[in-house]
Amino acid sequence: MWSHDRVVELPLGAQRLVSYLALEGSWATRVCAAEMLWPDSRRRQAAANFRTALWRVRGQVGDGVVWTEPGRLTLANTVAVDVQDVAKEARVLMSAPVNHDAELPAVTAETVSRLSTRLLPGWYDDWVVLEQERWDQLRLHALEAVAEVLLCRGQHMLALEAGLVAARSELFRESAHRVIIRVYLAEGNWGAAMQHYQDYQRKLRRELNLAPTTAMDELIHPLIASHTPW
Repeated sequence: MWSHDRVVELPLGAQRLVSYLALEGSWATRVCAAEMLWPDSRRRQAAANFRTALWRVRGQVGDGVVWTEPGRLTLANTVAVDVQDVAKEARVLMSAPVNHDAELPAVTAETVSRLSTRLLPGWYDDWVVLEQERWDQLRLHALEAVAEVLLCRGQHMLALEAGLVAARSELFRESAHRVIIRVYLAEGNWGAAMQHYQDYQRKLRRELNLAPTTAMDELIHPLIASHTPW
C-alpha cells in the first residue's frame, strides 16, 4: 500500500481488511467484514481479529484511511483504489465504437499492461474468488476491445499482445483466439493464422471434445478455399 509517496507493508490481517473494503467500494458493517474475513473463527474471535486489523491499519497509515461510524466502516474517499480506476478505463474501452471513422480511445502498451494484472493472486478466500472472477471477465473483454482498437489503427504487434494475454488467461476463450487470427490475417501472416487455428482446434477437441464455432471457421475459410500454401 502506498501512503504519502512511500510503500507501507501491512500485516496480513490489515492487508485483508483494506483489500476487502477496497473491493466492497462502499460502507460495510463491522460484523459482516469480520465474518467474511475470518469465516473459520468464532464470532468473538473474528471480532477481535477485526479490531486488531483496524488498529494496525491506523497505526501504519493513519486514522484518515478508514472512516468509521457506529457499526460500519469504509475506505476514505481520498484513497485511490487502482483496480477501480482500471475498471473504469476498461468500461470506457468496451463501450467505444470500433471503426475507422470513429474517434478511437487512447490505448498504449501501459493500457495492455494494466489489464494484464491479476487481482490478488494467491488469495483463495470465498469473497476474493468471486471478485477475481468478476475482474477477470471485465479485463478479458477489455483486452479484446483494446485489440480491436489497435487492429483498427494498424498497431498489429500491440493488438496481438492484448489478444495473447486474453487467450493465455482463459485458454478456451474463442473470442480471444479469433482476435489473434484476425491480427495475423491483417498482417498477411496467413501461415501463422492457420497454425493458430489448427492448434486451437486440436486443443479444443482433445480437452473438451468440442469444435470451433462457425464464426471461427468463417475467419479461416478463405485460406482453405483459395488453397493458399501455409
